[in-house]
Amino acid sequence: MKRIWPILGYLVIIVLVFGRALIPPEGQMIFGDDIHLTYYFFRKFFAQFFWEGTIPWWNPYAFGGQPMMAHPQALLMFYPLNWLFVILPTNVAVSVYLAIHVLLGMVGMYRFMRRFVHPLPAWSGGVIFGLSGFFMARIWAGHLDMIAAAAWVPWVFGAFWSVLEDRKRTPVIVAGVLLALQLLAGYQTMALFTLEAVGVALLFHCVHRRSLLPATRTLMSIGIALGLSAVQLVPEQEFAMRSIRTFALTYDWTSGFSLLPSQLSTAIFPFFFGDQRSYTGQWPNYAEYAFFIGVVPLTLVVICLLLLVTKKVKGIAIWSMGAVAVLSLLVAMGPHAPVDLLWVLWKVVPFYHAIRIPSRHLILFVFGTSFMAAYALSA
Repeated sequence: MKRIWPILGYLVIIVLVFGRALIPPEGQMIFGDDIHLTYYFFRKFFAQFFWEGTIPWWNPYAFGGQPMMAHPQALLMFYPLNWLFVILPTNVAVSVYLAIHVLLGMVGMYRFMRRFVHPLPAWSGGVIFGLSGFFMARIWAGHLDMIAAAAWVPWVFGAFWSVLEDRKRTPVIVAGVLLALQLLAGYQTMALFTLEAVGVALLFHCVHRRSLLPATRTLMSIGIALGLSAVQLVPEQEFAMRSIRTFALTYDWTSGFSLLPSQLSTAIFPFFFGDQRSYTGQWPNYAEYAFFIGVVPLTLVVICLLLLVTKKVKGIAIWSMGAVAVLSLLVAMGPHAPVDLLWVLWKVVPFYHAIRIPSRHLILFVFGTSFMAAYALSA
């Protein structure tokens, strides 16, 4: 029961939050801009052809035709949970898919937090993470693949934490498998963000232990993940090499839509610039800048910072997560930050030449602050 009650509690919350949208009647579907513009058709297309006995490697209906299974936003059939769209009616599958991933994010956060705090604070950390503005606002925006990939952040980070602290082989394999699942979920940029958080924790561990062994083990896990997910990543890479992202894109293109200093106010007042329909803030929409975790959790984060300054709490974990939260916020702000860390990443990491909307780094801010709030509650 000790293992089951946290999950049951999360299920109750998800049912209350989703309401009748969890199992919509025929002819209705949970709304999302990208769902009704893109994802619905890709998933309906795949399910229809699959039941006719064909795996649709090619999509003849977009432009003059384009690869289907290599498309990074299509239904990636190597990700197990995507088969919900084959088993269930599409309108129901969308809601169930979203709900499962919110649940997955909550449980993953709880399991990671249990390493450091008592059950109730750990459970609260899961609620803060799963019901944060990053997840809830993106449901409205219809970012299916981003929500799916973001749900794996605490699972992957927690697995790599075991890799850093343990010297056994099993954690290396588990971390590789979980990272592979995150990569197969789609929107692989989220896996890159997760590895950046792992890199922060790795730095703390290497300095603390005065050893490079954690780095070696981390690289082994990443190698396993890339090997397992290559069946999807290689075709996607070929697809991307024939897309607009291969052009010489400038730093201004990458840093566009960074979090403005004025938008920090939404950490306290989430609808300062309006809600999803009345939003008047920076382009493109409300969801891209939503990172509200709640006033009470934010107050707990401040308390956690005070405890750190006064040295009443200590340890690699809290310092690592605090650093992840701060650094991710700076990267999300791009050129508007006191130190433009995004530019450093753009110069050093080649992948940053092909990704945009830095505010999506806020998933790590939500992750780090959810941890800090639960840690303070425990203290």
